[in-house]
Amino acid sequence: MIGSSTGKIERILNFLFLLTIYFIPMETAMNLHIIGFLSAYKIPFILLCLLYIFYLFSDFKYNTLVAKENFLNAFKKYRWAFISLFLYFTFDIISLLWTNDILFSLKKYITILPMVILLFYANRYFYGAGIDEQKRHERLKILSAVFALMSLTISSITWIIYLIFGRTHYIMRMSLQLDYNQYILPVLLGYIAGIYVINYFKDDISKIIYFSTFSIITLPLLFTSGSRRTILIYMPIYFILSLFSFISSLKNKAKKSYLISFILAVVLVLGFHYLIIQGYQIKSRNIYEEMKKAAEKSGIDIPSATHDNSKELIRDFRKEQDLDFISNTIESGTAVGKREMIYSVVIDEIKSYSIKEWLIGKGGSHQTDLFKTEKALERFKSMDKYSKEWNYSHPHSMIFVDLLNGGLIKLSLTISFILSIFYYTIKIALRKNYKELILILLFGGVHLSNQIIDSIYGIEQNRLTWIFFYIILGSIGLSDKRHLKYKSRSI
Repeated sequence: MIGSSTGKIERILNFLFLLTIYFIPMETAMNLHIIGFLSAYKIPFILLCLLYIFYLFSDFKYNTLVAKENFLNAFKKYRWAFISLFLYFTFDIISLLWTNDILFSLKKYITILPMVILLFYANRYFYGAGIDEQKRHERLKILSAVFALMSLTISSITWIIYLIFGRTHYIMRMSLQLDYNQYILPVLLGYIAGIYVINYFKDDISKIIYFSTFSIITLPLLFTSGSRRTILIYMPIYFILSLFSFISSLKNKAKKSYLISFILAVVLVLGFHYLIIQGYQIKSRNIYEEMKKAAEKSGIDIPSATHDNSKELIRDFRKEQDLDFISNTIESGTAVGKREMIYSVVIDEIKSYSIKEWLIGKGGSHQTDLFKTEKALERFKSMDKYSKEWNYSHPHSMIFVDLLNGGLIKLSLTISFILSIFYYTIKIALRKNYKELILILLFGGVHLSNQIIDSIYGIEQNRLTWIFFYIILGSIGLSDKRHLKYKSRSI
């Protein structure tokens, strides 16, 4: 009876862990705030912590011994990454001594601490008692499936809202929040994770059906979101995943019928993709023009329209951009105009650093302190008459964040952490786990490139960084015979 109860607790713990992982990226894509500090992912996270504490005390001596051994074993295996993270956060805490806004600098730990706790549980999830290589692989696929389900959920909610109301947060682009880049990133990462899972389906027909359906629901959003960075990379990623899916299927049994079916599926997806985008553009343009005329009749000044004075008619006319216009800015090279302005302010600031500041930076809040200075505001005003929006800006790059806040020391620790991930990826490649290799390269590549051009605190504070690290934990353990295997024990 006791052993049965322990098994039920284990299953509930794993369920709460996966539910937490499910909600974390969803909070990036849409507003899931409940009340106060409470948001959707924190409910299963708090329950997970409380239940694990109860589980720990059910046989305190044994369970703490297992937890300790599990942690030490993980530390030996991933010590490069762990040491890099430890030194990074240690230096960040020390830098409070020369930080202007200490509260702002500490705010990021509201995000980091839960992610560190989940890291310990992720290690237990993959390397706990009685978990062999086969179970570890199954759990990696389950974790990836949860991430894919998250992407599918966000996409479905977006389409449902659009079909009911004729628009989402914007009129001329798909997004469930103001920052459309943050909205679409989890959808893209979830798509990559989903194709990874689908590649393990044994039945060819099922694989093609799921591949096509998943692609039709999610792919058009990667374009209609209007996120320029996503528009640039989503089609190459689609073709890479399509090609890899086809090659992996032919590895064991080559079939001419499967080849034809797969090519037809790819063409079908692209056809639906084109029709959906064209239909969306025509409808969104018509709705925009109607609402624009209504706003003008109501006396609203469209160039300065804000969420407060025009929310009943239109969210923000000035932020609305036609998808053709967005594509043209990519082709003309004018898409990064505002970032060039931001980067110029950052580079000028770094050039003025003393040798000491080059080494240790100016503290954990300097990434935003810089953009509140009169010098920065004057530059923005000369280039953009809506300069009031830049009062709370940031460098939009993890590289500049680290250089401004912690100088070369902090940046080198971030680079060390990233290099450790590359090291683990090479180990995955050497073990010929090619499906996991594609998952890691695409997932990690998309996330890293996004952080290089858009990061507020740095890559270590981003929740998706930690989820990526959890996937690394599962992937590196495949074909790894050196990891300790504990015997299951009933309490």
